[in-house]
Amino acid sequence: MHKSRPEIVSIITATWNDGAHISECVESVLAQSYKDWEWIIVNNGSTDNSEVFLSQISDSRITVINLEKNIGVSAGRNIALERSRGSFICFLDGDDVLPTGSISSRVKIFEKDERIGFVDGKVLTVQDSVDNVIATYTPNFKGEPMDRLLSLDGSVFMGNTWMIRVKSPIQLRFENGLTHGEELLFYIMALNGMYYDFTEEPVLFYRKHGPSAMSNIDGQRDSYVKLISKVDAMQGVTKNQVSRFRKKAASIIFKSFLKQVKPIKAISGAIQILSASNT
Repeated sequence: MHKSRPEIVSIITATWNDGAHISECVESVLAQSYKDWEWIIVNNGSTDNSEVFLSQISDSRITVINLEKNIGVSAGRNIALERSRGSFICFLDGDDVLPTGSISSRVKIFEKDERIGFVDGKVLTVQDSVDNVIATYTPNFKGEPMDRLLSLDGSVFMGNTWMIRVKSPIQLRFENGLTHGEELLFYIMALNGMYYDFTEEPVLFYRKHGPSAMSNIDGQRDSYVKLISKVDAMQGVTKNQVSRFRKKAASIIFKSFLKQVKPIKAISGAIQILSASNT
C-alpha cells in the first residue's frame, strides 16, 4: 500500500453473490458525510446480478475489479489492499451497510492522538432490514489491544470493523486458507505497538442471514490451530499471551461441540488446540 493524501480512507470490499443487498451497500457509501474516500470492490466471481449492477457505477472514487472465479474473501481483500492508497483503511462486506457518519466518526478519533492506530465503533446487527436491529455491540477498551485480542474477551473484536491507520508502506495482507479468524490474525499482525480506541457512534449495520460461518466448528477448530502456530512464532507476543489464547480457544471449541451434543469431538478438539505449538 502507498501512503498518499492523509485524508483519504480506503474502503476494502470482497463481494460474492451479494446482489440482493449490494445496491444498499453502495448507497450507504455514497451517502457518507466524509467525502475523501476511495472504494476498491473485488467482485469475487459472482454468478448473480452483482457484476451488472457494479458495472453501472460511475463514481470515480470507486474501482471495481471483476474476477472470473471466487478466490476467497482473504485473497479478494488482498487484491484490493494492493491497490489501496489511503492513509486509513477499513473493510466492508457487500451485504452490510455503513451509517452516514461511519467514516467521519472514526477519523475524528484518530485526530485525537497520533498513537492511535485502530478505531472501532458500535455495531448494529440487523435481520434483513437496517430497521430491524436485533443486537448491539460496543467495544469497551482503549489502549494497547494485544492482550485483549488474544484473550478473545470481546472487548475489542467483533469482526471486520476496525479502521486502521497506515503509518508506513508495510504490506498488510490476510492469511489465505483460513475459514475463521482471518480478521483476528490480520489485526494482530498490524498492531506494531499502536493504540486502539473507539467511537460510541454506530459504524456498521451488520446483516445477519443464513447459517453463520461459526457453525462450522471443525473449520473453526482447524483455524484456531493455525492461528496459534502463527501467533506463537510472532515477535512481541509472550508465552503467557499465547497460553491464554490457546486455553480460551480450546474452551470455545469444547463448548461449541457440546452444544451440538458431540462430547467426543469436544474433548478431542480441545486437546488438539491445547497441544498446538505447545513448546
